[in-house]
Amino acid sequence: MTYRMIQTTVAAFLLGVASCSIGHAPQGGVHLFQGRASLPLTGEMAPLGAAFREGFEQGLASGRDSTFAWVWNWHDNEGSPDSLQAWVDFLAEPGHRAPDIALGGIGGVATGVVLDSVKVPLLWMGDGTPLKGASLWPLWPSRDQLLSTLAGWYALQDTPAVALVLADGAWTPPFLEHDSAFPGLVALPHDPGTRRWDREMGQILSWKPKTIVCWNRPEDAKSFVQRKLIAPFLATGRTLLLPEGVPAPEGARVFRFRPLWQPSLPADSLQIEFQKSWGFRVGRALASASYEAARHPTMPWFLALRSAACDTLRVDPASGGWIPRLEILGDSAQP
Repeated sequence: MTYRMIQTTVAAFLLGVASCSIGHAPQGGVHLFQGRASLPLTGEMAPLGAAFREGFEQGLASGRDSTFAWVWNWHDNEGSPDSLQAWVDFLAEPGHRAPDIALGGIGGVATGVVLDSVKVPLLWMGDGTPLKGASLWPLWPSRDQLLSTLAGWYALQDTPAVALVLADGAWTPPFLEHDSAFPGLVALPHDPGTRRWDREMGQILSWKPKTIVCWNRPEDAKSFVQRKLIAPFLATGRTLLLPEGVPAPEGARVFRFRPLWQPSLPADSLQIEFQKSWGFRVGRALASASYEAARHPTMPWFLALRSAACDTLRVDPASGGWIPRLEILGDSAQP
């Protein structure tokens, strides 16, 4: 089996304890942990994988402590699920030292990857597919959690309603596969990256919906709400659900879904920024867990992961995992 490994050493300790350290070094010196990761570092999704990696390394270094250090091997899966699957299978092969922690995925790259063979703790950035496994530590909510959040918000909104939905990929299931959860809503699927909204604008102006859900990439949503033909209609007090970073049309009642749901090509600056921020939080939480693992060498890693200080993350009590909080919030300045 061949794949490209990019090895990097993340310095997770300094001589002396920095001001952000969690505690004192135990007797016996530094604990050296090894990690393996597989992200898209070349290809179309490379900007997203590289951003997550950069944030992760910075977050891990920010929680540095004199009790531990990490060495990471980075595998470039090139955005290919087949390559990611080969890396997962490699983790289960005998004859080499198993890492303390593995990390992999990001959105559609994780689609269809079978994880049954994994025995080491795996931090998994999935595509929303509900997964179960004793070795899995999810880094992303399931689509069931997403559906619950969206349906709860939608139940409080006025109908009729429309949703602008990407026609394929990880964004589609909530509105195209679970229409019974959204009574009175019509989904308008469109191609990713579209910059022409003639059909959608014509239907919306004809139907006059009270609620409009922009369930797509930030750049696509921005392109839609800034169209001169649709802007006056939106300004009449319509309710809008928009991604973070999209300017709010004047006169509209705007809500934001946080965080961005899934990577979608082409990658844009808002998605890249989010991946870097999310990587930082995960790295910071792992640094906290590493401190516990270094202090208690016989502690199972999953107990260390659960004990991590992660104030900006939600720890799923049922299956474990560091999962960003799914929330829908109204803009502070409402008309």
